[in-house]
Amino acid sequence: MMRLFIAIKLPALLRDNLCRQLDILKKEINAGLKWVKKDHYHITLRFLGEVKGDKIFDIKKAIDIVAQGTAIAPLLFKGSGAFPYPDNPKIFYLGVDKGEDYLKIIHYKLEDELVKIGFKREDRSYTPHITLARSRRNTDMKRLSRDIKELMNKEFFVGEMVLEKISLIKSELKSDGPVYQDIYSVSL
Repeated sequence: MMRLFIAIKLPALLRDNLCRQLDILKKEINAGLKWVKKDHYHITLRFLGEVKGDKIFDIKKAIDIVAQGTAIAPLLFKGSGAFPYPDNPKIFYLGVDKGEDYLKIIHYKLEDELVKIGFKREDRSYTPHITLARSRRNTDMKRLSRDIKELMNKEFFVGEMVLEKISLIKSELKSDGPVYQDIYSVSL
């Protein structure tokens, strides 16, 4: 079994810009958050969970079908938020400003193809984002919520990229955080 997800990886220049801005934010809020590693920034299109190895061929085929019907498009990242909501921040994220509807269309096309090969449709609505940090266990949630809300009021602009590729990524959970390995990528 492999823990898999389908995602859009960020180019190095955008990751570098994001890190520079986060270094400033980390000085204002660090307690209670575990920050995502620079090389792990991505936009998840669909989390697949634990998958048997014999399903990978079908998953690749589903990604290919979606990629063939999808054109390259610009994405603009701006603003931040928290899941499930700011009063109970489990995840602090960077939002997608330009291209959000485009990413939702890709997500739902992937959902349709994955359902055909035996995956269940996700119950929750899809919100394209880049996870920046997760709350730690035993965190003072009132303080963290206040800090997150303050951060959400700040201007946070990282930049723009062109969506050109969709990737299938393996995530292996380790004690010091996940290790990601590209399984497959396809250009649009």
